[in-house]
Amino acid sequence: PAPVASAVAGISWVHRKATASDPTQHPCVVQCHRAAQRLLAAPPQPKKALLSSEVQAIIRHFISSATSLDVLQTVSMIVLGFSAMLRWDELHRLTCADLSFSPQHMV
Repeated sequence: PAPVASAVAGISWVHRKATASDPTQHPCVVQCHRAAQRLLAAPPQPKKALLSSEVQAIIRHFISSATSLDVLQTVSMIVLGFSAMLRWDELHRLTCADLSFSPQHMV
């Protein structure tokens, strides 16, 4: 897709420099550009889900009495994401206001 986008940008730039109308804004060109991006895009690579044993191994590996706050935060996010079955787009948008703690559980 990058070569197609570069070609479209180059054509657009040359026409703007020449104070001519931009042919890349024509609906047919826009539609072809979008189709080329879809057809040439790499297929999504599904990620393998973590197993509970792998999460436990992460905890054992990184957590100690000398663990820094940034490492503790990262491990906490991994555990929270795993236990709540959150996707990254859900997990990285969480704020403190989204969480509620009680002695028995967290919501």
